[in-house]
Amino acid sequence: RDSVASRGLGDVYKRQVTICGGLESQANSNNTFQQKVLNDCFYLEDNEWKAGSKLVCPRWFASSIVLNQDLLWVLGGNPDFMSSEQCWSTQNSSEILHRSNGTFVMTANLPAPMINHCVAKVNESHVFIVNGFDENFEGISRAYLVDIRTETFNFTQLPALSSGRPDAACGIITVPSTTNNSNNLAIIVAGGGHGETSNTTELYMLSNFVDHENAWTNGPPLPRGFTNGCQINAGINNLVLISGFDELGKLRHDLIKYNQFSGQFETMQSLSLIHI
Repeated sequence: RDSVASRGLGDVYKRQVTICGGLESQANSNNTFQQKVLNDCFYLEDNEWKAGSKLVCPRWFASSIVLNQDLLWVLGGNPDFMSSEQCWSTQNSSEILHRSNGTFVMTANLPAPMINHCVAKVNESHVFIVNGFDENFEGISRAYLVDIRTETFNFTQLPALSSGRPDAACGIITVPSTTNNSNNLAIIVAGGGHGETSNTTELYMLSNFVDHENAWTNGPPLPRGFTNGCQINAGINNLVLISGFDELGKLRHDLIKYNQFSGQFETMQSLSLIHI
């Protein structure tokens, strides 16, 4: 029989590529088809995948972010109703892996159901989240800035984006100031949604955090639509969009990178295999 795991989450934790959860799809020899939500984690060491700590709850379409050298935060995602009752609302829950003890523990509840959402680290004290789907798989555009300095985390809701952007990418970039020669930090949400929305981006200037009206503005366009792909958003001005579907629904295998010097997104080389 053949099986494949998809819709998991991945990150670089303790300088090791780590993947967790996902949906295992399995075709059996008697032509039956089975799916299972996973809580397994694996890390890459010496070119071999090795089993790591398990999630408390099986999750798929979840997201993760490395908070610091000791903490990996996993949040949201679809549940497995065959698991324990505490895991039936994974779209509203989150858990943290502590390097010190090597185990996942449940942590802050999320302010809204989150599936196929995007998360980016702003700095050592704050994380940005933009929602993807809600529990009814409707695309929504709620955004939050999370203060991670307290154990329970403090969620502050930002103004809504102008478009629903499920399956988007997000990151932190610098934007030239309109009043002086300095650069300002901005959150960027790239692509997501369907059709022409997946060609566009939106910006939120972090200097406007106190402004709760009309804070999102149009960002640089993408060279093609991007939704339901992979991404790299390590640090500032390091946002790479990988594969995904374009505005016509075609599965792509090229990469798109933000160029901090031109302030635009540019197409990079193509992958030898398509990944989503």
